[in-house]
Amino acid sequence: MNRWLTCLLLCGGLVGENLPTARAQNEAVARADRALVRSRPSLKGEVVTRLERGQRVLVFEEGLPPLLARDTVTEWVRIELPAGTRVWVAAEYVDPARGVVLARLLNVRAGPSEDYAVLGRVGRGAKLSVVGGTNDWLEVLAPPGLSGYVAAHLLEPAPPRPAPGATVPEPPLPPREAVPADAAPPQESPALETPPAEPPPATVPPGPAADPEVTPADEPTRQPAPATHLPPAPSPTAPPPVADTAAEPAALPPRRVVQREGIVRATRSIQAPTWYELRGTDTGARLNYLLPADPGPDLRPFRGKRVRVTGEEFLDAGWATPLLRVEKILLTE
Repeated sequence: MNRWLTCLLLCGGLVGENLPTARAQNEAVARADRALVRSRPSLKGEVVTRLERGQRVLVFEEGLPPLLARDTVTEWVRIELPAGTRVWVAAEYVDPARGVVLARLLNVRAGPSEDYAVLGRVGRGAKLSVVGGTNDWLEVLAPPGLSGYVAAHLLEPAPPRPAPGATVPEPPLPPREAVPADAAPPQESPALETPPAEPPPATVPPGPAADPEVTPADEPTRQPAPATHLPPAPSPTAPPPVADTAAEPAALPPRRVVQREGIVRATRSIQAPTWYELRGTDTGARLNYLLPADPGPDLRPFRGKRVRVTGEEFLDAGWATPLLRVEKILLTE
């Protein structure tokens, strides 16, 4: 029981009366506008909310692998959903008048349906802020401790916060010049007197028009100003080509294709990475978590039946049991 409760705390978080919340490891800030927060570490996960550039978030886990090996994002970060994020709960388990949770544990989902991923759980007595909903589902503000996933390249470490009560020192003022105590006060400069305006020149009555071809002897002949030759403007040069320094993507590990026989069962834990699992026919031990390929077969008709499955087997850092991406499934009985 204690191990099951610990798993729930680490994977989804529990919020409510007498239920501890997951502890954040550090802080990060969004380095891009409208960075998407998803319900699972995969590009297939539902978008829960968005982060603005520079927004601070609390980090629970870093360096998480993608849920699907074919995702182009190879590293994810699990964060606490920011305050104000809107999530959904089943209406029948919440007191509509007070917004208090009535169930012992209530799933909080990314949308108004059981098909949406579970973001965490709240316990009996937790107070929820209801902002909308339908007949069967209520839209509420996310309580503390719920998780979402962000691509690692969209976050960067947050700068340290100033210590409580610490004051930021102001820059020192420039030194003032020392003034002797017996120095005389500065004298005001006398106002400049404006010279009287000169009388306008006397008007001379116009005489006969001068011959334009004759230049008076006391007036020098005006020569045209020599033309100024400006240096030619330098011709624009094309910028040097920029070398493509983008790193080549790392080579993916080879696919491990296996064949397993067992019985298809529904997963018991709501925090399991898939909805179905394959159990051994003799011991009943869990062999694999079954993940349908995209595109792939529908596993629902095979629930409770003995089958032979073929597909790619891989490990998820969050689970000891390997995952199997089902490409082919056949009944064996």
